[in-house]
Amino acid sequence: MNPDPTVRHSFWSVVVGGTMYWLSMFCANQASVQKYLSVERIAQARVALWVSACGLIAVYSVNFVTGAVLAAHYADCDPIKAGVINASDRLLPLYVVRELGTSRGVPGFFVAGIFAASLGTVASALNSLAAIACQDLFTGLLGITLPENKGATIAKWVCLACGALSFGLVFAVERLGPVLQLAVSFNGMAGGVSLGLFSLGMLFPWSNAKGAVAGGVFGLVVVVAAGGGAQLAQLPAPRLPASTAACPAAYNLTNHMTINPSENQDESVFWLFRVSYLWYSGLGCAATLLAGLVTSVLTGVTDPAHVPIDLISPPVISFLNSLPTKFKKALRVPTRFGSERRRSSSVRPPSIADDKDTRRRRRLSELAGGVFYSDTPLTRGLDNPALGLDPEKPPPDDCVHHTFTLDPAASHCPQTSTC
Repeated sequence: MNPDPTVRHSFWSVVVGGTMYWLSMFCANQASVQKYLSVERIAQARVALWVSACGLIAVYSVNFVTGAVLAAHYADCDPIKAGVINASDRLLPLYVVRELGTSRGVPGFFVAGIFAASLGTVASALNSLAAIACQDLFTGLLGITLPENKGATIAKWVCLACGALSFGLVFAVERLGPVLQLAVSFNGMAGGVSLGLFSLGMLFPWSNAKGAVAGGVFGLVVVVAAGGGAQLAQLPAPRLPASTAACPAAYNLTNHMTINPSENQDESVFWLFRVSYLWYSGLGCAATLLAGLVTSVLTGVTDPAHVPIDLISPPVISFLNSLPTKFKKALRVPTRFGSERRRSSSVRPPSIADDKDTRRRRRLSELAGGVFYSDTPLTRGLDNPALGLDPEKPPPDDCVHHTFTLDPAASHCPQTSTC
């Protein structure tokens, strides 16, 4: 229960830091968002999230049980201390080969499971990298228009290039430490900054583009400094007490690694380099938000009335509408925040009259924040559920009566109509 962020594994680092990590993976990760956009309705995306959460709980429960079994099995003969292996990542393969190797097919199933899980994860990541490279890098940043008939071919070549680069990095990554720690560290570095940028735009309508850029750069610098400093410092990872009393005589007990069971408490190392890797997501998110807000205030905040209503989180709109008038004036929030607002995506929700393709495109537009199209340039914000207004009943104050006279040729009696 030690709240010290330099403790590698504690209650707070696992619960709070792990929550921030999975928030970044599910809410601000390109691979996850791309899967959300592949379904037809938002309800399907929610169901997919629940199924994924249940699956992750099951997988990590099996991992915890596996770790407990390995700790109990090697309690009196630690292979690392005995010099049989030199990394904790090799404990499970060693156990499978030596204890289950006599069972026909078990080692093969083990290897096949590793390759199947790796290929599934890598395929999704390469697909996301290709989409980002083609859409954001080539078209958005460089202004290169890709021909539609060659888009799939270009994406395949980008996937091939990214795969070759990833394969080349394997030989460098294997020297940086345990695989799980590296994966969480790198995902936390990038995901924390992305989560901070998304949160800055959804939760703080006063932020501006300069604040987003400054916050993203500052957050990335902080987490890269923390991760890079930890690699350069090479602090020994704490381990459970180990023994070699029950090891066979064939083991070379004189050639073993030196184990330091203490936490990262070397005071000579800068505290940022001693922060647990589980805090990288929260650290990057907090640094991005702080720098983004400060930069937005110094460079001139954005008027919240000019921000598209569907880019702000509905709970934030409800909270701002519940504030007293004097606080709204201080924060530059309109009296009825959300009305007379321009949206960036589809206004009218899908209806039964629409065909399947139209309903699908409208749902995708709502999910993506108006990336695909906008069929209505202006809305009064009455369809926003956070306002508590009825979209079928326009406000009486804004109702304007126009009277004109119709004189049909077939009748000599003038008719009057009011709208």
